[in-house]
Amino acid sequence: MPPRALARVPPAAALAAVLLGAPARADEKEWVLSLDPAASLIHVGDASGWGGGGGLDLTYGVTDALALRVTGAATGHVLGPTMTEPGDTLLAYYAGAGLSYAIDVIRLVPYVDVSLGLLGHAREINGAWQTTNNVGLEIGLGADYAINRRVSVGVVVRYFAVLQQVSSIPIYLYFGPRLAFHFGG
Repeated sequence: MPPRALARVPPAAALAAVLLGAPARADEKEWVLSLDPAASLIHVGDASGWGGGGGLDLTYGVTDALALRVTGAATGHVLGPTMTEPGDTLLAYYAGAGLSYAIDVIRLVPYVDVSLGLLGHAREINGAWQTTNNVGLEIGLGADYAINRRVSVGVVVRYFAVLQQVSSIPIYLYFGPRLAFHFGG
């Protein structure tokens, strides 16, 4: 075999191993618990504010790509004064259940989330707390990188909207890093 042909054997062997290897079992029959410290942006009425907080997800893999999901998030915000409202403090929260669809690409796993649940906020205006609760829709995009079989890190962006007003403001956007622990399976 000529030396030039030998140089092509290792890349060809690696490609064959990837293409002919066992199919991926991303999260089938596996539990995944993820922690998401996050920055967030909220727009309520005429006021907007940046904040921070965190979220927690628990998923169970029904197939290698589809998982059932329960999720929760809470963030705190300081809203500046507007022409119609004084500046105040706001706590936004979400708790829901839904689905996650993942595309396992070796160690990088992009995914899409969707869930329905309780979307609300508690707002301090002039020293009194006012609470608003609605049915909310959450849509998320993310990608995880598998450090090993049990731990992955990634990023996530989630948009939350009041179900009756999906196409209009108020807006609640949540984004940040993600740390996930895989067990079972």
